[in-house]
Amino acid sequence: MRKFIKALVFLCIVLFAVGCGQSETSYQFVESEIMTRSTNHELVDNTMSNIDADIGNIEERIIADEDFTAESIVNNDYTINIETNVVELSAKRLFIDVLQNDEEIYFDFGNVQDDARIMALSHYLNLFESPDHGYVFQVTQFSIVSLRGSDIPVVILEISPPYPGDRLILHYNDGRVCGYVRWFRTMKDIRADGSFSWSGGITNMGTSELLQGSSTLETAVTSEYVIEMDNKLDEYTIMYFVHGEQVSESMYDAFQEEHNKKNYARWHEFVADTISEDFEIAWYEFFESYLESNTVRD
Repeated sequence: MRKFIKALVFLCIVLFAVGCGQSETSYQFVESEIMTRSTNHELVDNTMSNIDADIGNIEERIIADEDFTAESIVNNDYTINIETNVVELSAKRLFIDVLQNDEEIYFDFGNVQDDARIMALSHYLNLFESPDHGYVFQVTQFSIVSLRGSDIPVVILEISPPYPGDRLILHYNDGRVCGYVRWFRTMKDIRADGSFSWSGGITNMGTSELLQGSSTLETAVTSEYVIEMDNKLDEYTIMYFVHGEQVSESMYDAFQEEHNKKNYARWHEFVADTISEDFEIAWYEFFESYLESNTVRD
């Protein structure tokens, strides 16, 4: 899908050039923007070399879709932000480098010194190996999900064993990838929009969503079920919350019903030898689905 959008940008420029004679200048602008913003990775050759090959696909799409026309592009029915597109391309390249251990991850371990929290993915996995018990930690699956407040998704890795499903969230932020660790019970049933369920035990459970903070990845509790025990009276009270506000049981149930309608995140097997190609496909599939079902999430 990213290739498709890149090619679409170029086609738009060509179409506009027919009326205003700006094809060469506009093309140079796109190329200049990509060159300027890609100093850390060799993205330009791969990106621009795919344009000609994708032009035929665009023409077929336009012919097949009556609404997908040059006029609709001019009227902003198909809005393309070139700057955002370049950032997405840079993020994708950096994610792949991290997954191939060619770039390090900036882990969020709380008060740990900076030098101790910057490491490659393979180094992080080795920290928890237990030869005595035969544990060899590895990434088994990965998923790409939306992040509220950002056009750039997050990548979630599932790490096993010994506890199946522990999560490592990779978040692109200002030219680096930051890592956040979540244990399985604190991040379950992940949805494509970045929301998930969690459990703090039998007396506390709920749902949350991932969102872009001012400089970090953050989570916001969207619903919560709390049981308060009074051991002296041998009684308990159940309270329900939605977006921080206490609500009735029926309102809580209605929120959960809507949450359960959301599409689950799509998981892909993690194969080290083919992760670059597999991630490219998963990235394009994510954006194809994202653009079909969402505008930018506020």
